[in-house]
Amino acid sequence: MIRKGMIGVVVLATACGTAADPSPTPTNPPSTTTAITTAPPPGTGSSEASRPTVPPNASRTLDMSKFAGRTCNSLTPQQVATLDLGDLEQLDATERCQWSRGETRFDIDLLPGTNTLLRPYQEANDRNRAAVFEPLEIRGFPAVKRQMFPNDNHTSDCNVSVALGPDRGVYIAGFSQSPGVDWCAKSVAAAEFIIQNLGG
Repeated sequence: MIRKGMIGVVVLATACGTAADPSPTPTNPPSTTTAITTAPPPGTGSSEASRPTVPPNASRTLDMSKFAGRTCNSLTPQQVATLDLGDLEQLDATERCQWSRGETRFDIDLLPGTNTLLRPYQEANDRNRAAVFEPLEIRGFPAVKRQMFPNDNHTSDCNVSVALGPDRGVYIAGFSQSPGVDWCAKSVAAAEFIIQNLGG
């Protein structure tokens, strides 16, 4: 069960209703996430070596129109339960679906007109924004996982961006003021669910 606590962030505020269950999909898709190793330049021998600033291109484009304006429908109720989000309040704000309680928050943004890898890669070497910067692939699509507070004893956070084409993608972020919540695992799992539900 997700513990409560988190910093506030300004979001679009519209009333949310519980949306109809989209077409049935398996609750637990087989894991198709692959970590990508980015080696430091030869001779640096430093963990602070420069990170890549140009994002990889998606080799295919996924149609996102199925959940246009219905981001909360991109996860089935069973998948929401699997991610332990069922006890949080759900808010649907068109492109964003948010689950929150107190200062705990989990956001999903479906962005059919935005390259969601562009900004994370532009900011890759700003370690105040991303102490952890880990490129990976999720169901064959390029992605990056970032954390601001990987070793904090009071907060836990993670965000995952996935490119679903040259001009579209999904952004998922979790945060709480309670340590020990693996938001990276939840964010990657949510991305796998969403891509599968979109037919990817």
